[in-house]
Amino acid sequence: MGGSIHIQDRSTLNMSDVSEVLEFDEDFISVMTSDGKVEIEGGGMRILNMSSDSGNLLLQGRIDGVYYSVKPSKKRLFGKAVK
Repeated sequence: MGGSIHIQDRSTLNMSDVSEVLEFDEDFISVMTSDGKVEIEGGGMRILNMSSDSGNLLLQGRIDGVYYSVKPSKKRLFGKAVK
């Protein structure tokens, strides 16, 4: 499942497919999605809405950067997942 990120005027971010907020302060937000971790840097950021049911996140503030980390794939050895 893939999500989407919509940024308007570098001040409002709407994101789908968020399963968990990992870290949050006014300069840095880290969230987990089904595709991996997403980190958002900026200033004066605040979460306006986070729904764990729908996976939607809405935040407002100065957005300076959005960074993606790909979820590591599990390697298989003889049909079993290896961590």
